Amino acid sequence: MSRTRTRFSSRPSRRTCTTTTPSRISGRPGWPITSNVLAQRTGPKLGLLGSAGHEADLYDAGAAAAVSGTLVSAEDIGGIAADADEQTVRKAIKSLLDKGIRRINISLAGAFPDGSAEERIIEMIAQDYPDHFLGSIPALAGSEVVLRPDDSTRTIASLINAYVHPALATTLYRAEEIVRDEHGWHGNVLIGHINGGVARIGKTKAFDTIESGPLFGTHACAAAAAERGDSQVIALDVGGTTAKASAVRDGRVVLRDTGDLFGIPMKLDLPLLHSIALGGGSVARVTGGAVTLGPDSMGAAPGPA
Repeated sequence: MSRTRTRFSSRPSRRTCTTTTPSRISGRPGWPITSNVLAQRTGPKLGLLGSAGHEADLYDAGAAAAVSGTLVSAEDIGGIAADADEQTVRKAIKSLLDKGIRRINISLAGAFPDGSAEERIIEMIAQDYPDHFLGSIPALAGSEVVLRPDDSTRTIASLINAYVHPALATTLYRAEEIVRDEHGWHGNVLIGHINGGVARIGKTKAFDTIESGPLFGTHACAAAAAERGDSQVIALDVGGTTAKASAVRDGRVVLRDTGDLFGIPMKLDLPLLHSIALGGGSVARVTGGAVTLGPDSMGAAPGPA
């Protein structure tokens, strides 16, 4: 099992708890991989099919501004009319593939609770383009990632999930092989989720793992704070690529009904946690006569600050 080391400052009124999580593979790891990909914007090229008329705003102009041009290019977003026939949909799919897109997200207005329209498009892609042609996620429906009525939230969560999935999948399945073949572990390999729970690799969506590592550290800080009788604690997690701050009040992790993931607004229940793409391994360079840091990083080499 992983262990979180906890240190407190000596300020009497408000304490700071810093946490570090060992990088070795363990029974219930919280993985920084998805957070690092999102922080550095190093994911694959994505395409998106949404409802016609919402290609520019993605159902919420503020959220669209945070992902357009980074997670997905504006020219790689297509619109599908509610009454579009199969030929029109297939043409829109082919248009994305002709641009080099190999991961397609489908997020239509009103697709919750009935996501059947999105599923029909996924079936078309599966029929016309085999998995080995498009990769490990040939297509992903927004209604499969988060069960929320808000069209924008489903859309953004779907994009984030597809954006960080490849790096996570490669690492996790390799990690599972290592712990079983090289270390003789025959139990389940459980992956930490941002909601504080865990699940097997096959039941884990990439979106669920973002910021799970520091959140588990925050829960450790909450337990330590409760034991010490500290009512207000700031938890800090500084790694090789990112740095995060979260809050503990009265022995519990502070939650809120909206938040953001590396500058991307989300209308989801999230811990009060703020992250920046700056860590001990961040690359320094001179740009326009000024020194800049990150967001690209050497990761664990040279190691956390």
